[in-house]
This record gives sequence, structure tokens and C-alpha cells, in this order.
Amino acid sequence: MSKVLEQVEEIVLPIATELQLELVDLAFEKEGKHWYLRVFLDKEDGIDIDECALVSERLSEILDKNDPITQNYFLEVSSPGAERPLKKGKKILKLLSVSGFTLQATNRLQTVKCGKEHLQNMMASR
Repeated sequence: MSKVLEQVEEIVLPIATELQLELVDLAFEKEGKHWYLRVFLDKEDGIDIDECALVSERLSEILDKNDPITQNYFLEVSSPGAERPLKKGKKILKLLSVSGFTLQATNRLQTVKCGKEHLQNMMASR
């Protein structure tokens, strides 16, 4: 994680915690000629647009006073969406908690298939 994202994370985490939200991911990306600071939040039963707006307002107030980012950018606060990459073992198990599933993961070298029990054992051994 870059220094900028570490600083933004320190600002976002207390806001998310207060609102009982989980900070899923942060991104600072250039698309075309514009920069975007993207904050992805979630909670057990899903996050709604009003919660995203509230976090955006609170975060904007703090960033206006103490912004670790020197260039101009657009702030986006949203849910990570259904197509999000799964980065944490707990989240993988939670989202794949339906019994009888088979997980297939592919990289350039190999494809691995495993069921729920095998995945739980792999996560427990980490």
C-alpha cells in the first residue's frame, strides 16, 4: 500500500468504524487525465447510497483540511460491488458459505479446485 493510501486509511477507518462499516479497499488511480480516490465500504447486510454519501461528506471535510494528496482528484465512495476481488480469507469463506460449492481458482500456472472443508482447512492453517 502506498504512503498516500496509508494516510487516507488512517482518516477513513475511524469514520467507517463509527458508522459500523467495513473498509474493504482503497484505490488511488489515474484514468485518462484525471485521478480518482476510491473508497470501498461494506457491512453485513450491504451498504446503501445514504451511508456512502455520509462517509463522502465526512471524509471530504477532513481531506479539505488535511489532505495527503497533492494533485486534484475525484473522491468516490461506494460498495465494492458483486464483482469485487476477494482479498481476505474470512471474506471468501463468508461469501462462499453455501454448502456443496466447488471453488476454482486459476492462475497462469495451474487450476485448483476445492470444496468448502478443504478451503476452511487452508484458511485455518494461515
